[in-house]
Amino acid sequence: MRKKMLLFLCVYLAALVLMGITIQLYIKFYLTDINMNIPKISVLFTILILVILVLLVLAYLIYRKIPKDQE
Repeated sequence: MRKKMLLFLCVYLAALVLMGITIQLYIKFYLTDINMNIPKISVLFTILILVILVLLVLAYLIYRKIPKDQE
């Protein structure tokens, strides 16, 4: 049980950290008036958002397998 909880926390923390980095990059690009339609930038943000979503879904699936009586 503890291994699953630790794995859940690590995956969830990784998703949150990546989300924070994405928000910081977006704010940095927005404040410096960089065009968001440049393919390299839009692909970067698309990949980051997809990785965040995959990590959050993975964390949810891990969380569902943790027995509820031992939380």
